[in-house]
Amino acid sequence: MLPYFLSIGLNTVLFFLTLIYCLLRAHQNNENRQGNLEEYRKLKNLMLILFLFCLISEIQVIVNFNLENITLESLFERNSLNIMTCVWISNGLLFLSFISFLPSLLSNQKNQIELPYPNRSKATRGQIELGRIKFKNKKKYKFKLSISDLERHMFICGSTGSGKTNFHQRFLIRLDNILDVPFLLCEFKGEYTFLQKKIKDVLLLKPGNNFFINIFNPEDTDPKIHAERLFQAFRSGMKFEDKEFTPQMERVFVDILVQMCKNEKNRNWEAFKLLSKEYLSKNSSIFNGVDKRGGWTIEQSIFAIENRIRRYCTGTLSEIFVKKMEMNVKDIFKYKVIVDLSSIINLGGDKIDALFFLNMLLKYLYDENIERGSKNYRGIKHITILEDSQYFAPQELSSKSEITTYVEDIALLLRGTGECLITLATRPALSEEILANCGVLISFKEHMQKALLGQLLNLEDYQEKYLSELELGQCIIRVNSIEQPFSLVVPYMKRGELNDDEITENNRKILESINSEQKMNSVDEFKKKAIGYCQYCGSELIYRSGDKTCGFCEAYFEDEEKQEQLKKIYSEFKDVIDYSSKFKRIIDEENKKINGVS
Repeated sequence: MLPYFLSIGLNTVLFFLTLIYCLLRAHQNNENRQGNLEEYRKLKNLMLILFLFCLISEIQVIVNFNLENITLESLFERNSLNIMTCVWISNGLLFLSFISFLPSLLSNQKNQIELPYPNRSKATRGQIELGRIKFKNKKKYKFKLSISDLERHMFICGSTGSGKTNFHQRFLIRLDNILDVPFLLCEFKGEYTFLQKKIKDVLLLKPGNNFFINIFNPEDTDPKIHAERLFQAFRSGMKFEDKEFTPQMERVFVDILVQMCKNEKNRNWEAFKLLSKEYLSKNSSIFNGVDKRGGWTIEQSIFAIENRIRRYCTGTLSEIFVKKMEMNVKDIFKYKVIVDLSSIINLGGDKIDALFFLNMLLKYLYDENIERGSKNYRGIKHITILEDSQYFAPQELSSKSEITTYVEDIALLLRGTGECLITLATRPALSEEILANCGVLISFKEHMQKALLGQLLNLEDYQEKYLSELELGQCIIRVNSIEQPFSLVVPYMKRGELNDDEITENNRKILESINSEQKMNSVDEFKKKAIGYCQYCGSELIYRSGDKTCGFCEAYFEDEEKQEQLKKIYSEFKDVIDYSSKFKRIIDEENKKINGVS
């Protein structure tokens, strides 16, 4: 009888362990709590071992149970009844344990992402739908990102083919339906051209084809400041980051750039060569010929500078950086623009040249935001999007040098001006300054630097392996407004294709619309343009209803009689001409009397 009772005992323990395990997992799922998955896995493994012992014990009981000696009369004997009861109870417990444990065993055949997820009210309080929350193999409700979270910048990471570009394309279409703001998207692969069909009035620009930047044009910025920032763009483009770059070279280069930026006629590469020769002839005696710290003559410094920028001065890339467009560079930040940087590669450039072009473009964006400032900040006013951002702000550059790129400056300094930065990369080899200033972090399937991604996403150590187990279109997301990261699944979106003729025609229509709008704005500005200053309060004079009018005290300047009367009033109140309400009220009353209004 001992083997039978032993079998019943083992099966009973197994049954109750299985029951406890199933109840705990059900409670966890219903309460939407993660718990300690390692403890569940240990309990699951223990139950599997116990199940095998029970199965062996049960087989031994059946083998020892002699069916040949059993007759109909013997079945009703006391000892036989006890044995049969033990066998049936043992088999029943083993069968129930197996049935209860079977779903858990099957679930181990496929990797499951078990991350806690926000409740429905938190998940749907945003405005931009990103996808559906996924827990294990079950798709839950939709998640909507709030504009306030997006204002803190976004970083999207994932290996090639994991679904990050599909996610971002879908995101831009939905964002445009919610928030109609201009954006600048820079990419290498031409994967966003079809957005001209999906988003209204998207300009597609290709450097060297239909887009040029005269890098020496300050565009309303102080020429000296522009020259200094232009030099920093060269430095961040790694053209001047070597041990042989001396302080003398920096001064010489900046001095020549200032002269180029000051005069519109000098904003070309030919003028650079002429100004270099003039600079050499004028300053050789001042520098006494040699920079003692570096052992370089001014002539050698100029030669070294020309050598570093020669690919921009000559060849196929020369026009990209000096040719003038009808539309100012700063004007493109008022519209939705996609810049396809692959055209620079097609012209014989490399990623360093594309980086320099982008830095110059972002330099004008930086100037525009700095001029605007954070006054009247009311959320996102412009979005900058960078595909393959590891090329534009690599971690290696920021770790080796104190120089910051304009991408980093946007992330650090421009959020308060209404600028939003979205960066995409195949791995998180990005400047730490950018990663640390992102309020939304999204990772698709990734095999490299999982520890860093886990830290950014606030994952536990045992959860880091989820990053390499994500399915196509599935991601892990962390946002500032939700305490813990969770899993999302994003549906695939079919892309259309646009040929070059369609792109050209679409650009033509959009540019015609822009030019028409600019002409109307120019007429309005002319009507409001100041044509002088009020001799009473110093404010600008403007045209109003055909008359010259002060924009502040509303004094009219139409005939001499009115001016004489206004002069008398001014002489009486010249001691209180601080734009006080009393002065303005009296001026208004006298204007009404002069014009015959009671």
